[in-house]
Amino acid sequence: KSKRDHIVYVHMNLLWAIFLLDMSFLIAVPLAPTGGDAACKAGGMFLHFAMLACLTWMAIEGYSLYRLVVEVFNSYVKHLLLKLCLVGWGLPIFIVCLIFVIDQSHYGPFSFKIYETAGEYTNSTICWITKKEINNFLNLGYLSLVLFFNSIMLATMVYEILKLRHREHHWGYVVMLLGLSCVLGIPWGLVFFAFASGTFKLVAVYLFTIINSLQGFFIFLWYLAKVLQSRRSNSMQCTTSNSLKFQSSSTSI
Repeated sequence: KSKRDHIVYVHMNLLWAIFLLDMSFLIAVPLAPTGGDAACKAGGMFLHFAMLACLTWMAIEGYSLYRLVVEVFNSYVKHLLLKLCLVGWGLPIFIVCLIFVIDQSHYGPFSFKIYETAGEYTNSTICWITKKEINNFLNLGYLSLVLFFNSIMLATMVYEILKLRHREHHWGYVVMLLGLSCVLGIPWGLVFFAFASGTFKLVAVYLFTIINSLQGFFIFLWYLAKVLQSRRSNSMQCTTSNSLKFQSSSTSI
């Protein structure tokens, strides 16, 4: 029970990180042309922190789900949730503050092109990281580590689940694995296809935007399905238990 309670709190922290990422993006876009330099720096730092927090909590999800599925016994860690929160929120804060202390100009207005047709585009700005090397190496490197770690965790959990699966419930396991992929942020890997060219790049960018903007909603649906499945299972167990008690009392009579 304590492990299930921990995983619920981890889910909630991930959803908070996703919410902060969405809100910080909505703030950073209009803040660049209208806000001042200090406000734009703060908006860029907030957006970077939210993105790193989202990635960190997805890695924590992989670790927590691994403990829940694989390390069933002898895996108690004292003050586990507090330690996870210190990592999930503390590490992104440390990275952002370190970058800001090194050079304050690393955060501010960032210009990018919005293509309307193949040859026509308009320039737009967002409060973000001004140095491309930080975005290319730090952010993409951090994302690569998280995806690599969570892919290993997902493969391990799939192996454990398939050993226990029942063939008549295979669709339920498919839904569960798709939900696990969204929780672990596997669709974030589509961002690497954005370095391609032509139509394939456009398709990858659209898929990345649509799927990951709905990540929180997918996690909600997945968690709701698991709760309903758990209640249905408990109801069936209670019905079976009552039936056995009734048969036992009838036999004794």
